[in-house]
Amino acid sequence: MPIQLRRGEISGCQRVKSAANADGTGCALQPVINNHPPSGNSLLEHDFDPAFSPPGPDGTQRIVFASTRGNLDSSAFDYTGPQRTPEDPTKPNANLYVLEPSGSAGQMHIRQLTWQLNVERMPSFMQDGRLIFTAEKREPGFYELALRRQNLDGGDYHPLYSQRATIGYSQATNVVELTHKDFATVFSNQDAVHGAGALAVFNRSIGLDFTSTNPKDYLVDPTVITSSSPSAPESAFFLHSLRTVATDGSYTSPSPLPDGQMLVSFGSGAPAGFGGDYDIYVLDPSSGAKTMLLGNPGTAEVEAVAVYPRVPKGIFTSALDEPNGHTVVLPSQTTADVTVLDMTVLGSLLFQNTPTGRVLEPDLRSFDVYEELLFPSSAAAAEAEQPAMPVAV
Repeated sequence: MPIQLRRGEISGCQRVKSAANADGTGCALQPVINNHPPSGNSLLEHDFDPAFSPPGPDGTQRIVFASTRGNLDSSAFDYTGPQRTPEDPTKPNANLYVLEPSGSAGQMHIRQLTWQLNVERMPSFMQDGRLIFTAEKREPGFYELALRRQNLDGGDYHPLYSQRATIGYSQATNVVELTHKDFATVFSNQDAVHGAGALAVFNRSIGLDFTSTNPKDYLVDPTVITSSSPSAPESAFFLHSLRTVATDGSYTSPSPLPDGQMLVSFGSGAPAGFGGDYDIYVLDPSSGAKTMLLGNPGTAEVEAVAVYPRVPKGIFTSALDEPNGHTVVLPSQTTADVTVLDMTVLGSLLFQNTPTGRVLEPDLRSFDVYEELLFPSSAAAAEAEQPAMPVAV
């Protein structure tokens, strides 16, 4: 089974390239994706984290990628071009975009998939053609890199996992679906370097999970972590969906193997002080046992992917009866209709996020909606104004 991987780190302005041949030769810039200025608003316009979709109904694979180019259509906004990410105003904000057929024979175009002022990146595809990725969540005093799921047509933008620090970490990245339908991801905190973290596996079909013992992580009902509380999980009944496989070093970039195992990059040392020397391992998610496959001292072997035949299941299409809600994105519209069936239930999902009997707040009779405002054009001004920025709720 051939393995493709990347060595080292990318520096400078990043661009998406595509290989003409399966062995990686014939690599060249993707002309449609790269048809934009190198910079704007004093920020570099990066393109990175490309992911190929399964073949669509027309037989064509799409490419989903992250980019800092800004909104393709700015008619609904009072700003244009690249923007700064609020979590770190020295860096540009990234959204997700799709390279897809334009409708004209043989022509491709770019469609914007997300419009957030928080970073969204690291997309990958589930076996059924749904998209999963990492999204930044932030507000004054709160930061989390959470996992999201979305249909490629723009529908069902939905939380996947690790919505709050109740999971025990503030960052979840590099999420992939394994061949047996579990998900693998890398958990870490903000002090981690080189994308390093603990390797974790979870079964989203079981539902949410939580591991933190800090009462401040449970805004609606902090007593959920007290065993005598009525809202605490029953240990004989509660089935954990999360299983942390490995915390014995630094892990990054897991990817599935056809036998249920995974490829993963691993190096010795804690994520906060890791030197970046990754090697490629084959890891069994059931036992955590791993076997070194390849690697050279002093280099970083990362983003290994196994090349093997897969059953083409197409691209998932949104339906009106989505159990988690339905979203229709109309590019020509500048207004939106939002229907919430029960705001108290939604509040418990946003601010508690535990798979137990959640307390619903009976005094929640109204709520405020905030506009997510743009950061200033300079990094220095952004840092000075950061505490005062309102957030969307």
